[in-house]
Amino acid sequence: MRKVITYGTYDLLHYGHVKLLQRARALGDYLIVGLSTDEFNWNEKHKKCYFSYEERKSLLEALRYVDPGRDLPDAGAALAGAMDILAEQVSDDAAVRGRL
Repeated sequence: MRKVITYGTYDLLHYGHVKLLQRARALGDYLIVGLSTDEFNWNEKHKKCYFSYEERKSLLEALRYVDPGRDLPDAGAALAGAMDILAEQVSDDAAVRGRL
């Protein structure tokens, strides 16, 4: 099984987010999506999310490209430049960042 990981804030989920997740999912058999916390977004990016972490998580889990069955990992470390640490924690085979 080839696992793929990506991450983001996904606040105000839009077409570009969906296309990114669709393309990332096509790269493997299982897509793990890291989701940044409200605290990370405020402390590191100085941005307040429109939707709470739980609301953003629910939106992502509703998409057919995101595989169910596990909690979405906190992507704060990935967004801070430690994508390799997050990828290692979930033992993925491919990491997707930015535009595809």
